Amino acid sequence: MTSATYGVGCSGVSTGNVNAWVSSYCIGKMTCTFQNNHSVSYGGISDPAYGCVKKFSASYQCSQGSSKSVSMIAENGTVTFTCP
Repeated sequence: MTSATYGVGCSGVSTGNVNAWVSSYCIGKMTCTFQNNHSVSYGGISDPAYGCVKKFSASYQCSQGSSKSVSMIAENGTVTFTCP
C-alpha cells in the first residue's frame, strides 16, 4: 500500500491516515475486498470529518511492480484491491 486515505476532500483529513490499517488488512492477499459503511472503523478512525461526505482513495503496488489505484465514496460502498 503506497497511500490510503479515508476522508479525501474533507477539511483537516491527513493524506495516508489509514495506510497502516488497509495494509494490515490486505497484506499477502492477491485480492482484498472490504465493504465500507458508517460502522467501519479504520484502526480507530471512525469518522475523521463529521458532516463531510468522505471519499476513500488508495494507491498500491503489486509484487510484479504494476501500480494501481482505487477510490469510492466512502459512506457506503465496496472496494477491491486486485493483483494478478
